Amino acid sequence: MLVTLAVSSSAFSISKADSQPKCLQRVEWVYFPPETCLETVVQVPSTPGIISIAGLAFTPDGSLYFTRPAENAVWSVSPRADGYFSEPEPFAVSLPEQPFGLAYDAETESWFVSADTMIYRLRDTDQDGTADELTVLVRDLPGGAGGWLGDVRIGKDRRLYVAKAATCADCVDTDQRRSALLSFAMDGSNMRIIATGLTDAFSFDWTPDGALYIVDNVSQTQPAELNVVPANETNLNFREVAPVVTFDAGSHPTGLAYYDDPRFADYQRGLFVVFAGSWNNVAVTGHEMVFVQLDDNYKVMDVKRLIPNSQRSTSDASLIKTSLHPYRPYDLAIGVDGWLYMAIAEGRIYRFRHV
Repeated sequence: MLVTLAVSSSAFSISKADSQPKCLQRVEWVYFPPETCLETVVQVPSTPGIISIAGLAFTPDGSLYFTRPAENAVWSVSPRADGYFSEPEPFAVSLPEQPFGLAYDAETESWFVSADTMIYRLRDTDQDGTADELTVLVRDLPGGAGGWLGDVRIGKDRRLYVAKAATCADCVDTDQRRSALLSFAMDGSNMRIIATGLTDAFSFDWTPDGALYIVDNVSQTQPAELNVVPANETNLNFREVAPVVTFDAGSHPTGLAYYDDPRFADYQRGLFVVFAGSWNNVAVTGHEMVFVQLDDNYKVMDVKRLIPNSQRSTSDASLIKTSLHPYRPYDLAIGVDGWLYMAIAEGRIYRFRHV
């Protein structure tokens, strides 16, 4: 099923229910209406290598934690009274594998981290702001080629979920844990293969009815996908997914978050998706953000492109200064303030809100 991109004429129509701080670090090259703020809220020193910021996770007090794969570390910032954050500080360093996805569990006060072949748990038992306990929960997933583990998430069933990419776009993997969405008990035991048919999946989220939406890059030459595991099938093993929306080839969808907060009045009951962008295609694709509107039954109804806010194709070279190009967004998270946060590979975190 192909859904065409429709451009919203009034991107981010917003609620004025609460007062917001002045927009201090507005990103100027992406157009938004004056009442909307796309701003930099975290900036860390850029490290050559893999990527500087990948996964995001909030704690209930509004602190924001993020993985830094090139540093083998997880860092954090704390909320300030002015609506912004403290300077970034390391939370966990010298980790056993480069961290990628991140999830926080308030019930156990634990951070769960996905890497290449591992899932491990971090705890700050003395509450001094740095992790002092590391437990490897899963250590033998296939690695060394293809994509790392994608985002790690905690389902309502109190299980860990993570996606593992194929060895390569055209490979036929014999290990069934590749090209799949995996699920584990919270202690790393009892692995289940929830969904197959994925090539380079990274992020996913659930809708309130229990359906699970997941993005998949597929390859540089085939359309990227938004797939769904229906609500009544999320507990079944080896359910092969099929796309409900397709995107530009090589656009590399990465971050995905379900949103239903009154702060963005025009963007209720839907999925924000960001795209890291193509790597070696002749035409530039991705480097954008869309909102997938769902109907009352949480089925795809429409797709609105928010960045770039233009009717031109995203492959048009003139969009380089109006999209997120050349920067690569990776993860999305909804803050305790209800606003949307986006990790940029080049060492920044952006926030979307009204002013």
